[in-house]
Order: sequence, then structure tokens, then C-alpha cells
Amino acid sequence: MEEFIAYLEKLVEQEDRAALARLRHSLSFEPGEYVHAFPFIERFTVGLSPERRRLYFLVAGLFAAHPEASRDPRENLGRTLKRLYLEQSESPATERRFLALLEADDGQLPEHLRHLVGLLRSRGIPLNWERLLQDLIHRQHDLEAVKRQWAQAFYRPMEEVEETHGQEATA
Repeated sequence: MEEFIAYLEKLVEQEDRAALARLRHSLSFEPGEYVHAFPFIERFTVGLSPERRRLYFLVAGLFAAHPEASRDPRENLGRTLKRLYLEQSESPATERRFLALLEADDGQLPEHLRHLVGLLRSRGIPLNWERLLQDLIHRQHDLEAVKRQWAQAFYRPMEEVEETHGQEATA
């Protein structure tokens, strides 16, 4: 997983606009069905289940749409969307989108993530791509746990989260 995200980041570093454009374009298709994205992703999906393979394709397309990355391992999607929510003066629309994401089934998930990543891109808010992929994989086996983690990160007061992170760093 780490190697996969590092590969995507290398495409950005090398300014491989053609590869990134193909990966972005893959978002117009069901994850894993756009053949022009295969050369960039298939090597990382050998031996994976079809469901997990789809997640690699989805994350690659989303990454290409917004390659700004966070390195904080504690930064999950709920926490990132909390940043967006606060930047938008606690917009009810952002909270509705977040709740819709939590309710989304596997078929609806790509569309919800595309919209949210677009909003994050418009505000310049980075994502922890490795953590997102980990959470999406975990979501396949324990949906409720991932929903709970994202919701707790979204609804916890920012001061409390910053304080907790500060204490963990000094411990």
C-alpha cells in the first residue's frame, strides 16, 4: 500500500501529466474498468480480490484529481472533512455530504468520494492517501468500525483532537 501511494506521488514529482490525466479520466468509469489506467495500477493489484482491486483504482483516480498529500498517520477522512467543514464556516451542506458518505454502499461510494475530494481540492486541503486506502480496505470487512472512526473524527471538537495529538507526540 505504501509503495502504491509512493508510486502515485512519483508520477506527480515527475510531472507525468499523461499518466495523471488517464488516472483522473478513470473516475468516469467504474473503478478498475478503464483499460488505459491498467498500465499504472495493475502491477500493484496482483493477487488482490476484485473488491480490493477496485479500491486501488478508485484511490488512484482520486489521487490524480487531488495529489496534495498529508503525512499525518492519524489524519483519517473524517478528520480531513472536519477541516473542510470548519473552513466553510460549518456548512450544513458539507455535513450532509459527510453523512451521505457514511450511508453509502459500495456502489455509491466512488461518487460520494469524487465529490468530497473535489471540495477538498478546491480548498487546498490535503488527504492522507495511504490512510484512506487502508480505511477503504478495512471498510470492506468492518464497515461499522470505519464509519464510527470517521464520525468520531468529524464530530470531535478540533481543540480536543489537537490536544490529544500533542499529548501522543510527547508521550
